[in-house]
Amino acid sequence: MMSLYHIYTDGACSGNPGPGGWGVVILDEQEQLLLELSGFEAATTNNRMEVKAAIAGISKVLELSSGPQIVLYSDSNYLVQTYTKGWMDSWLRTNWKKGTVKNQDMWQELNSLLKQVKIRWVKVKGHSDNTYNNRCDQLAVNAIKQKAPGVPIFEESLYTLAQTPVEISIEQVVKPPFDPIVLNNPLSEKPSENRCLVGMEQLEQNIAKIKHISGRYSYAEMNRTLAPEVVRSITNWIGIATFDHPTIKVHPFFLQVGDMADFWLVSNVHNYSTPDRAELIKLMCSFIVHIGLLKAREIGLEQQK
Repeated sequence: MMSLYHIYTDGACSGNPGPGGWGVVILDEQEQLLLELSGFEAATTNNRMEVKAAIAGISKVLELSSGPQIVLYSDSNYLVQTYTKGWMDSWLRTNWKKGTVKNQDMWQELNSLLKQVKIRWVKVKGHSDNTYNNRCDQLAVNAIKQKAPGVPIFEESLYTLAQTPVEISIEQVVKPPFDPIVLNNPLSEKPSENRCLVGMEQLEQNIAKIKHISGRYSYAEMNRTLAPEVVRSITNWIGIATFDHPTIKVHPFFLQVGDMADFWLVSNVHNYSTPDRAELIKLMCSFIVHIGLLKAREIGLEQQK
């Protein structure tokens, strides 16, 4: 008789790419806790950590039992839908889309493990009321904290800072030491990466638009609306574009959120189930108002009176 195990998995990353962690909780057939696992990688991505968590959990169960049945719970559409939506079958049939599929090494490792188990994939809502999913997230984040102390974890800081009301005026916005029309990624020649900043003459209108949208939709509300991996990716993108760019620092109000949403959708069409563009814009605006200005103050991008 096959043994049944419940595996909860989650991955986290500070930046994308950046230092990453993964967490796993394994339960027995009676859903009693058996063990917890976690790990760290110095340079990785959110998606790789999601897949790595599944690999680690299934590998551990195979050490405990031969040919087990597994129910694997994850908040990652990228992981779950690869198998429930037939993406993997399509990738294998087209030779990994002629080599264009990302993370082939990890998918191949996971596929080899899946041949040894009987598995059912279950998508859960991240950062909600699922005890074991939340525990996996905690394990993943703690792995980063322990191995890369001082590295900011955007997902964690959002939940704390998003509750802090922020009043914003144009006087608080810094005039950057560069032409705001320049690329948000000056190392890239892609036209789509040239559209995410606005000029000074558009600044007042842009601030008004962001404040209007953020006043109607809180970060917490948007976090409940969108898939957790989409929230992580978008907030990390804004964080990197504004605060962690290798060559320039950009005040968050210089982001043209509509264009950035379009850029994200085009760039991630194969990575996530497609969210609604309007929902992405709501999330970006609430992030910028409730988190972006606080972070801008912290790193000195706010204009000194």
